[in-house]
Amino acid sequence: MLSVNIMAITYTTLVGAKTTDGSIRQWVNDSTIPAESILTEAEAWIYERLRVREMIAVASPFTFAVDTASAALPSDFLDPIQLLPFGWGGAELLYVHERLLNASRDDDGNLFSGTPSRWTIIGTDAHVDCLCDSDFSGALMYYARPAALSADNATNFLTLRYPTLLRTVCTAFAFSFKKDDARKQIELALAEKALGDAMRTNDLYRNGQIAS
Repeated sequence: MLSVNIMAITYTTLVGAKTTDGSIRQWVNDSTIPAESILTEAEAWIYERLRVREMIAVASPFTFAVDTASAALPSDFLDPIQLLPFGWGGAELLYVHERLLNASRDDDGNLFSGTPSRWTIIGTDAHVDCLCDSDFSGALMYYARPAALSADNATNFLTLRYPTLLRTVCTAFAFSFKKDDARKQIELALAEKALGDAMRTNDLYRNGQIAS
């Protein structure tokens, strides 16, 4: 049987020397590129825009403690999907715009106690519309920022599933470092296309899925 060896993209490869096949320095033919910083910037750019199944996480329990109306979001939190309170039979806590939280307060501005009926996000915290009269817990499903590529985390779904997206974003930032704006814009355009393709094909995993 004919075997085909496909070179895996890894952190070590990406930050390797200009002579390393598949390195950022090789892609832009420049040994002076700060590849580690370029990779950090590229991952941040991608994760602010990409939303795919590999980024879905669940924090359970996610708890608003008694006599509080807020809870810190997970450190890797990007965007919410749903908050399912325990004991509600699968019903979601209503997620609203922060202007519509309508937290109930007395004449002195103190929050009333009770069971939350809606929630929102302000800064890095989740907020509910009242002081919780007991611990209020549920399962928070959300999009999470994946762990950064590193020597200890050499590959992830970007290197395995979306190598073109990763390459084009890395080269765009590398050309930005080189002050080559024309090449940067070309690579960013390719990156935007790869990002769009990734978002469109992501839903293929829902084939055969019951949605309601």
